Amino acid sequence: MALVREALLNSLARQKRIKNSDYSSTGDEGDGTDSTGGGAVFVLSDFMEGLKIIEPSLKRGLEMEVQSLGLQPGANIEVEIQGEVGGLSAVRRALDKCIRWPLEHGDKLARLGAVQPNGILLYGPPGCSKTTLVREYAQRFGTLYMISGADIFSCYVGESERTIRSTFLKARLTKPSIIFVDELECIVSKRGSDTSQQDVVRDRILTTFLNELDGVSSTLKSKTKGASQVMLIGSTNRPDLIDEALLRPGRFDKLIYVGPPTDNERMEIAKKLLQQGGIEGLSDIEYQKIITATSGGCCTMADLHKLCTVIKMNEFKKQLKYSDGPENGKEGASNRMDIRTLDEILVNFQPSLSEQMVSFYEDQLKNLQQEEPTQNTTVGEKVEEKAVEEKKVESKQKSGFFETYFFDLHPPLAKMLFALVGKLAGYDGQFDFAKIGLKYDEFENVPFVAMRLLPAILGSLTVPGSYVALRGLGYGIDTALLGCGLVLFENGLVTQSRLILLDSTLVFFTVFATMSYILFINYRDTNAIASDFWMISTGVNMACALSSKWVGLFLFQMIGVYTIYELWEMVGDAGRSARNIMCQIFKRLVGFLGIPFALYFLFFAIHFKVLNKMDKPDPVLSAGFKSAYGHNVETQRQVFFGSMIRLRHTNSNKGYLHSHSHTWVNEKSSKQQQITLYPFPDGNNLWKIERPLGYNATAEGTNDDETLYPVRNGDKLRLLHVSTEKRLHSHNVPAPVSTGQGKYEVSGYGAHGFEGDSNDNFEVSILSNKVVPNKDDYEDEKNVVQAIHTQFTLIHSNLRCHLFSSRKRLPEYAFNQTETFCMSNCHMKHATWHIEYAHHDHLEKDVADIIGYPPHSTWKLFLDYNRQMLSTNQDLLGDHPFASRPPAWPVLRRGTAYWGGTGAVIYQLGNPVVWWLASLSIASVCFLFFSDLILSKREIYIFSLTKSSFSPSSVALITIGYFSHYLPFYLMDRELFLHHYFPALWFSILAIPIVAELASSSLRVSSTLRHSLYLIIFAAALSAFYTFAPITYALTFTKQQCASMKWLPTWDIDCNHAL
Repeated sequence: MALVREALLNSLARQKRIKNSDYSSTGDEGDGTDSTGGGAVFVLSDFMEGLKIIEPSLKRGLEMEVQSLGLQPGANIEVEIQGEVGGLSAVRRALDKCIRWPLEHGDKLARLGAVQPNGILLYGPPGCSKTTLVREYAQRFGTLYMISGADIFSCYVGESERTIRSTFLKARLTKPSIIFVDELECIVSKRGSDTSQQDVVRDRILTTFLNELDGVSSTLKSKTKGASQVMLIGSTNRPDLIDEALLRPGRFDKLIYVGPPTDNERMEIAKKLLQQGGIEGLSDIEYQKIITATSGGCCTMADLHKLCTVIKMNEFKKQLKYSDGPENGKEGASNRMDIRTLDEILVNFQPSLSEQMVSFYEDQLKNLQQEEPTQNTTVGEKVEEKAVEEKKVESKQKSGFFETYFFDLHPPLAKMLFALVGKLAGYDGQFDFAKIGLKYDEFENVPFVAMRLLPAILGSLTVPGSYVALRGLGYGIDTALLGCGLVLFENGLVTQSRLILLDSTLVFFTVFATMSYILFINYRDTNAIASDFWMISTGVNMACALSSKWVGLFLFQMIGVYTIYELWEMVGDAGRSARNIMCQIFKRLVGFLGIPFALYFLFFAIHFKVLNKMDKPDPVLSAGFKSAYGHNVETQRQVFFGSMIRLRHTNSNKGYLHSHSHTWVNEKSSKQQQITLYPFPDGNNLWKIERPLGYNATAEGTNDDETLYPVRNGDKLRLLHVSTEKRLHSHNVPAPVSTGQGKYEVSGYGAHGFEGDSNDNFEVSILSNKVVPNKDDYEDEKNVVQAIHTQFTLIHSNLRCHLFSSRKRLPEYAFNQTETFCMSNCHMKHATWHIEYAHHDHLEKDVADIIGYPPHSTWKLFLDYNRQMLSTNQDLLGDHPFASRPPAWPVLRRGTAYWGGTGAVIYQLGNPVVWWLASLSIASVCFLFFSDLILSKREIYIFSLTKSSFSPSSVALITIGYFSHYLPFYLMDRELFLHHYFPALWFSILAIPIVAELASSSLRVSSTLRHSLYLIIFAAALSAFYTFAPITYALTFTKQQCASMKWLPTWDIDCNHAL
């Protein structure tokens, strides 16, 4: 209304000016009436002028800082955004990627699936312009809301939390905006760092801050561009004091180091400051003296400003000396700086940072593994993200070098091989592979050539392996040479072998397992020793393939099917005795199952033995697994009414029963507080056990304040969420994600001082309880709930449903946490819970029985690890921009972008000539094989009509091998990429020379013509290989070359990188 009123006044004033102008031109004075009929006519400028006066009401009553740099519309942002701070160009690039790119190019980033960071943490020494830099960006981004310790801490209970919630709320309502938390470590320091009452206050503040931070990431994404309209930025000089929960992905997931300026940046800043102050005539040599005096990495931006101020004040004193006063206008001295005076100032200069402080921040830089924007960093775009796989393998190698345990979704053999090569080559473990694009050659003791040499050698050995396999199938030298030549010049396989990736080891062991199996069949009836050797070789390579990636399991399927086919032929052989057949079966069971399984387990045992430390336990690992590495919880065994507990879902890795101050928002929900599963222990998964509603302590003769009463099987209770004071609650409202009858929403319900209702009551039903058998009170103890040892289900008293986890991921409004609801007639496996942590204030330490999880044995570690690998692989349901599905692989519909730089890219795309010929050939082989099976029933043998080496057994092996490695991917819902097709691709490539030989033999052409056909096929493949060599080897290429490579419109090679 205020804006409309102001616009009305502007409109009337504008119309009056127009009338006066008309009257002055005609000579009339006018009678003051409106010629338009007495009404006001609005234009846009009326409202725009009003906006300059009217302040939004939401901005009143809150301390805000809105910094203006005086930018003009259409100004060159790259130049004028420098504003108050010079230098820091690399830090600005990092901030541009996080703030500017999502706002200006949000639609493009959304199409690529890029995600804007939820929060940015600027950390580094004091005096490096972190705060000033944020103020500059707020000018372009919107309104700046500043939070500091003085604003937050209050002597009134709950006032600090209210201030935080109010700030976040107003930032949401006045978006776009920046919430800037200065000196973050003073507000949200590590929990438990202080034993006083202040620590309790900090914990409450931290919990509130985490809740609001999660809310920023889920509710503030622009529906049109996918960019966050509220950006949270924190700054700190002590990153080591900040609670770890803030630094995990999804919160402050972009850490940017803001350090002292470099030599070039100090030169730029010094020139700018001194020239603005009128200090002219300094030569480059004199500026270089300033840079030299401030070198050593200890001079901050504030130190440099202070130094320039001293220089300018010295110049001011000199001018006063030569003038009679400011009013006479005389200037007796020039602005030329005296060299001797400059030298004296530089000699007395002392930076504010010490070498110890610089060393401290360097250590923090390594510990956090953050993004340090320096000139040595290659700035990449979304196409680089697939290359993260190489960084992951290298990071695992570093962990292996330091004997530090890590969890990965693949078996350990390939990573152990890379770690071994790195150790032998002199890798010292110091380079942390923190980000994609770092230049290895700029760091010492990073033997990246040796690391990449391992996959290169393995990839090269697949060529002779292919030759031996074709020769073993009975084909001639020329046919085998054609086959291995096509494998050699397949661009996709070459790309895979040039980088530190696991698939090169997988393809190598797949090739050699197949080759060994072919040789085993050839020597089966002629040479027992050779046959046994190649059988063992087959088993070893099968084990190694499986221990590199689970795709190696398809080898067992291929060899198992062909072995059944082979044994079936033996049964029909009247010349074989039953004993011989049984011996053959036993040998294959040992060679193709016993040896691979034993080696698979052995590789894991070595993995567990070598990596004998664990720095940061991964939440996907079970408590028993972490306990074996010394990371155990300590809890009171006894659980009483009034105990503080942390409730964990037993049969999954999804974590703890969790709640936060955000409500269900879907249409059919209750709009009450969310209840979820969350994998990290924090203050939001602490609950207090209360008596049920309607419990009469006087009538029951109990007093929980004076006597400790244990929770027993069949007891009714309520769970009070400690941080929000709401109780676990269920009612006849549909679950948030899962649908179907008997699935009810679970929520947090109630308020301080409110008793709640009967829907808060749950009943404990013990499923299993570990009690010492020889205890005198065994029968009584097995009905008492214990921490860790007791597994139970919680049954809702009214609905008779069980507290249940569906393992489904909730939408963004629930922060993608795991769904929890109440379900009738459920599978008890997903409704089983146990108490991981219990504490009662009235239980004295010398009386409390402190327990933890029993550590796993090696066998249990093996089973647990594989179970978690299976679960993690099933959860890989992302939408990567370069993911692809199996139907697109045989036709090479698109490739995978790995990296992009200036004038070069790495784009994994197969050789299209080889690829399409392979798909056509495998289809031909399958057709001929099944045709032979059908025609043989009528005693027509098509292969015997030719002089080809083409045989049903070789065709059967190639066909079974291809489909065993291709068809299973149709059953997978997880994210897949082009490289998953490579083992199947190898089998299809072998089909090319087989079909070529069959065609030439069927036509009864001469050997000269057959060799000419082979040369034509090889020449076409070689020509295509060199056409696509620039994107295979990251060679410099032009836009014209790039356009010539796009044979299909779906090949999304980024030509923007081309010259």
